[in-house]
Amino acid sequence: MTTSVKPKRKLLGTLAFSQKVNEYQLFSSTREQDIRSKIMLHASGDWGDLAPEDAETNNQVVRTSNGGRLHSVYKLQDNKTIWIITSGYGLTKADMDLTQFSEQDYCNTVVLFPEEY
Repeated sequence: MTTSVKPKRKLLGTLAFSQKVNEYQLFSSTREQDIRSKIMLHASGDWGDLAPEDAETNNQVVRTSNGGRLHSVYKLQDNKTIWIITSGYGLTKADMDLTQFSEQDYCNTVVLFPEEY
């Protein structure tokens, strides 16, 4: 599901891949490109195969930029499903305890298979 609300890429945080996704794309440039294209969709506000109410929740998180969670669901070329989840979208440094934690602890985007959640 595409939206007119576009996330700010710098607010998506650090990008990480689950172990299984990392292994899945490790020796295949086709798989790697497929996953990267889905990350770009997520970063542009195309939430993939989400129900309309879940897409609207994502849109609200982008509009308020208050540390919420974004969730996207996509089918890969081989019909496997991946999830892309951003936690802490829009948190500012003022919202973080940087004496004990790093910015990466507060905001990150993870690519994973649903069974790894």
